[in-house]
Amino acid sequence: RVVQREVITLDPEYEEGYYSMNPINGLKIARKLGHFTYRNPADLNQKFLDNKKSSIEELSDVENYLEYNAHKFAANFDTNCYLYLLHAMDLYDIADGFDSEIAALKNIQAKTLVISVNSDILFTPQQQDELVESLTAAGVDTLYIKHKSNYGHDTFLVETDLIGNYVSE
Repeated sequence: RVVQREVITLDPEYEEGYYSMNPINGLKIARKLGHFTYRNPADLNQKFLDNKKSSIEELSDVENYLEYNAHKFAANFDTNCYLYLLHAMDLYDIADGFDSEIAALKNIQAKTLVISVNSDILFTPQQQDELVESLTAAGVDTLYIKHKSNYGHDTFLVETDLIGNYVSE
């Protein structure tokens, strides 16, 4: 997420974080960039299969989609708040303050559910496999579901009934 943070801080209106009006240009670009980790490229290709432009000035359906979502996000999210969120995601370490990740996970007493989406590139299936291995090694009661979808990380927002059923069970 370092590139997203750099894009935001390079916005001339960012003013080193002391802005009077929310500087949305850098925030919008950062959100567009982040969007590619929320939705899988296969989903976007399918969604915009007939994506054609008649001139270089005309925005394609993909560009309109990204612009619409970026504008909607920037209109409702403070830039500094987003920077802190991105930074916190980069710094988070479950093992911080413990001897190991396993030691930290041993404190979990609840049943856990890990849902891995095969097309998720924000939290990859490999990372989910590693998490389940660590939870199991820590003795945590864990249910692991490998879900197939082209919606990437946003599967939980699109396939709400399926994901909801996993959680309900």
